[in-house]
Amino acid sequence: MEAGVVSSPTTARDLVESTHLRSEPVRETFQGETVWEGVVEVFALTGHPTAQLAYAWAHETNDGGRRAHTQKQQKHRGGT
Repeated sequence: MEAGVVSSPTTARDLVESTHLRSEPVRETFQGETVWEGVVEVFALTGHPTAQLAYAWAHETNDGGRRAHTQKQQKHRGGT
């Protein structure tokens, strides 16, 4: 997958470069039952002020559509 741009839906200042790192299969369970199973795409972010990684995934909605999600992983800050 080629490098792309990940952006926040609320502000242009979060425009950064991204590089696709990998696709991770994920199975989420609750009380022994699978509640979601799919693939999460993992991206490295360059130039974002507070995040190094971003994750993206999609799922079907109850009305038959699809919904996409993204999540940024915040950088750990040093200090005491």
